[in-house]
Amino acid sequence: MRVFILAATALCFMAMPGSTQPINPATVGLGKFGNGAGAPWLNHAMRDVGSNPTGWKRQWCAKSMNIWLQKSGRKGCGGNTAISCLQAGKRISQPKVGAVAVMKNHVGIVKAVNGNSVTLVSGNHAGKPGNRTVGVSNYSKGRIVGYVWPH
Repeated sequence: MRVFILAATALCFMAMPGSTQPINPATVGLGKFGNGAGAPWLNHAMRDVGSNPTGWKRQWCAKSMNIWLQKSGRKGCGGNTAISCLQAGKRISQPKVGAVAVMKNHVGIVKAVNGNSVTLVSGNHAGKPGNRTVGVSNYSKGRIVGYVWPH
């Protein structure tokens, strides 16, 4: 079990966006994709774009999710692995703005739904080599294990 958790945590560090390019955070204000009014955790995440709110050097996508959810009065993921975020709330069948999108090795907040992809705000986002920050990028819906609306 410990080996699985360590492997999943390591893969969170290596998570890369789907087949699309990163989105320029300067051009994606909340108004473009929705206002996030019903999901204050999305607003917290957007304020952190380009930074690392955790202070951690590795495997921090779920840690940042916990910070944003807890700042919003939600319970958080219950762990610091991406897959632990399936426990952050009620599972929903379809993506919607503000939902937590959980992949096997990465987690983010849905900022937009675009046909067969979702735009996510996520921590430990691969930017320039050696520079991981909170970022915004598109991911194939096929990579998503589950969507959760936080408690």
